[in-house]
Amino acid sequence: MTTNVDEQLGIDRAMWDRLAALLGKAHGRSDRLTDAEIVDLGAAYRSCVAELARLRTVSLDATELSDLEALCSNARWLVYGAPKRPISARYFLTTTYWRLLGYRPRSLIAAIVYFVAPVALVAWWVTLNPDEAARVSPDTAERFSDVTGMLDPSMSFTESLNFAVQLFTNNIGVTMYVFAGAAIAGIGALLIGLTNSINLGLVIGFSSNAGLSVDLWRFLIPHGPIELSCVMVAICVGMRMGKAIFIPGARTRTRAFADEARDGMLIVLGTMPWVVLAGLLEAFVRPSPLGIIPRTIIGLGVAGVFWGLLITRGKGGYPPPEDLGI
Repeated sequence: MTTNVDEQLGIDRAMWDRLAALLGKAHGRSDRLTDAEIVDLGAAYRSCVAELARLRTVSLDATELSDLEALCSNARWLVYGAPKRPISARYFLTTTYWRLLGYRPRSLIAAIVYFVAPVALVAWWVTLNPDEAARVSPDTAERFSDVTGMLDPSMSFTESLNFAVQLFTNNIGVTMYVFAGAAIAGIGALLIGLTNSINLGLVIGFSSNAGLSVDLWRFLIPHGPIELSCVMVAICVGMRMGKAIFIPGARTRTRAFADEARDGMLIVLGTMPWVVLAGLLEAFVRPSPLGIIPRTIIGLGVAGVFWGLLITRGKGGYPPPEDLGI
């Protein structure tokens, strides 16, 4: 369907739709197309590349441009028959993962705002309405009204290791559950993210009311920054999958959702090592006798590495198909 924006920019939407339809039918294999369709694919690809080059010189929404670039990238691989090559775990974790996560920065920024804003609002509401907040969440109010609610019992190395294994199982399970929730038009991931955001806001508010902000910082800082970073990434995946359903762009709705589901699963897999690292920090650093300064250095340092890698390695646009194993 042609929109006013398409008309203003001179976008031939039928041509892009044709390319998307051929790619959807081929599904990564040119032998699934007829001879006539293969010829049509080559012609559509050349026309779309030419139009994409022109569109890069005019004003165009970055998200829309990313969709068109992804179509041309997939078509190029199919047209020229780029050979498949095995993807090493190292290359995926150091390059492909960050490009998948960073090629649409606005969705990641939206996920950050979506998580952080409720934390601030709920914490502010709790500080202004402590009695009402205590009635809403009595268990949280009781635990974080005294410093003993933040104390971890001392554990031996073996006990910490067993605790870490439990955390790995739980955190990875939650991550996969968020991904499964993202498949429901992104709603599941958004609800889980909102629940975590509200709970954190309650904890901050109750601790502040009890004068325990410093103790809460000491309690959360070793593992909280990287753990919450992983939550925001999961929310970002949910937003992208939801957008694919409601605003598929140049692709068909089914093709857009399938692409985002594939990318989302790869992002989840790339986030797993960071989830494991968060579990190690929670199991070994949080119960340790370390002071607040080394805890802060460790917690913010790990999160800083994560976001630093995203900024430096997340450039370059959408990964080529061969980097995705397709």
